Amino acid sequence: MYTFLRHVILLGGGIACAASSMANLDSLDVLAFNEINLPDFNEYSVPVVLTATRLQQHQADVPASVTILDEDFIRKVSAQNFVELLRYVPGMMIGPDSNYNADSVHYHGGPAALPKNLQVLVNGRSMYRSGLATVSWYELPVAMEDIKRIEVVRGPNAASYGANAYQAIINILTKHPADTYGSSVSLQGGNNGEENVYLKNGGSIGNSDYRVSFTQKKTDNFAKEMDSKESRFIDAEHFYQSAAFGELETSLVLAESNRELESDIDYQANQNQLSEERIEFGSRWTKDFSNKHQLKISGYVIQSNQRQRIDLKDVPVAILDDELRELYLLNPQAADALAAGQDPTPLLTSLEEQSLALSLFTRYAPFNNIDTINGYVDANLDETRYDIEI
Repeated sequence: MYTFLRHVILLGGGIACAASSMANLDSLDVLAFNEINLPDFNEYSVPVVLTATRLQQHQADVPASVTILDEDFIRKVSAQNFVELLRYVPGMMIGPDSNYNADSVHYHGGPAALPKNLQVLVNGRSMYRSGLATVSWYELPVAMEDIKRIEVVRGPNAASYGANAYQAIINILTKHPADTYGSSVSLQGGNNGEENVYLKNGGSIGNSDYRVSFTQKKTDNFAKEMDSKESRFIDAEHFYQSAAFGELETSLVLAESNRELESDIDYQANQNQLSEERIEFGSRWTKDFSNKHQLKISGYVIQSNQRQRIDLKDVPVAILDDELRELYLLNPQAADALAAGQDPTPLLTSLEEQSLALSLFTRYAPFNNIDTINGYVDANLDETRYDIEI
């Protein structure tokens, strides 16, 4: 009997302590963890995640590791570009790539030059460029002021997004046009050639809401001569809703960018620049038939045209010789010595190398006095991506 009473007293004390702790919740600063306010939940609700399973779920119920960066966090850290925000994501590694005047982003030590396992989405549109196996981070067509939240699914728990989603998914969600009524202007400037311009106008027409924003940014981050880059784009978002038709979201992006690159070509005569023009169009229709049945059809098309011209001057014709290329594949040191007008005999290791060297020497000797040519190379790339999902 004594043991039973003692257990009852201890249980009652535990309940009283728990009730006291719950009563003190008002004194805790937990509002920072609240992402959205839903009618069915109080102000201390758990953040809602959309990316991991393509369903609206609480973060505690999602079978994946998810990091959420909301608009309040973005405003507090005062990030100037998107890559700076990724420094706050566990496991994300950020660094500059001075060779291509770009940012290098990879997750948990993955490849920085060819990030094939990192999927990046803007409102469901993939920003991954399969033709180059890269993501143009600086040229992402989304303004920092328009971002509602960023969901980062860390790990291979969202394979439904395709082959690039093995390591992580970065899904950038912009604000709803209905939440961005009015006009705003933002001008920023700083050292290293930082210049940022943002213009926005939003409103409604009948049952539809719209937002049109213009962003222009320029920087000169690396302390070198050829490292400036600039990007500008127009982003138009439209949302229409009716009880009979459902919801229709439409987006249009027009963008252009330019980057200066260091030249690693000995005979290049012009400034090494890389320019790009980009058009994106996407649409998504959603119809709810009941509280358990929904039909969603989404699709988008992205057209990007990259231009890079390399002017060549005083190129020795011997460098373009197929036999010199064959010798270089067999013995790079011997080919370099031969092209420099030196005797490659001590470096030759096979009869095939000796035959190629003799033929080249007979045709071009002395190598320091051969004909040169001028020309150019167009390193252009046109890429189109179509995507549809039901």
